Formats: sequence, C-alpha cells, structure tokens
Amino acid sequence: MKKLVENTVFYSIIFLLIFLMFLVQTICIFPNINKVCKRLVNYITIKGKEKMQIYVGNMSYQTTEESLRALFAQYGEVSSVKIITDRETGRAKGFGFIGMEDNSAGQSAIEELNGTEFEGRTLKINEAKPREERPKRNFNSRF
Repeated sequence: MKKLVENTVFYSIIFLLIFLMFLVQTICIFPNINKVCKRLVNYITIKGKEKMQIYVGNMSYQTTEESLRALFAQYGEVSSVKIITDRETGRAKGFGFIGMEDNSAGQSAIEELNGTEFEGRTLKINEAKPREERPKRNFNSRF
C-alpha cells in the first residue's frame, strides 16, 4: 500500500510539471503575454547569473574591457564587461555595462566610482535599468 501511495504521488508530480510546461508554452503564444514571458525568462537567466548590472557612462572611447574590469575588480568579483560599440564603425560609443556577482560590492563600486575621473573622463555610474522593449519598425510601409 505504501508503494502505491509513493508511486501515485510521484506520477502526480510528473503530471503537474508536464501540465505547467504546456501551460507556459501555450500562454507565451499570445502577443501581449509574450512580453511578460520574455521578461520572466530574462529575469530568471540574468538574475540567476549576476546579482547586479551596472551602467558606466561618459567613458573615454579608448577604454578597453580589460581596463574597465580592473577598475571594478577592486570592489568585488566582476562576472561580465560589455562596452557598447557602433554597429557600422565598430567604434566605442562611450558607455558600457558591468555585471557584478555581489549586490553590496556593486553598490559600493557605484558609490565610490560615480563622478571619479578615469582615463581623462568623469564617469557616470549607476545601476542599470532594464531595457525597454521597443516596437518593431516596418521599413516596407509606403504610408
């Protein structure tokens, strides 16, 4: 009897998981709910890997990812560095993003480095905001 109860509970859990997966896939088909699903997936993947994303602005165009990593490594473990570049020229746009593992280290880096001079420029540093979803542009429209 105990074995039957254990098997029933096991199969009930499996059924529930499969049902939930089906439900999430079905919900994500609808356009308005699709945005919510994308944000949820982004939150799970980004927040699961990095505790804090930091925006670094007003950087010198000659700043490298290595020098930026070294600057922030003084405050804690840096998980990612991304300097944003122009699509056409490949030249740096003067801002980037740092991913830090520890929220308190990220917060102390923001407080200490915001307004300091680095490679000849006064840095503007704050916690990164999530990217706003923009409507798709239609280039084939005549009107």
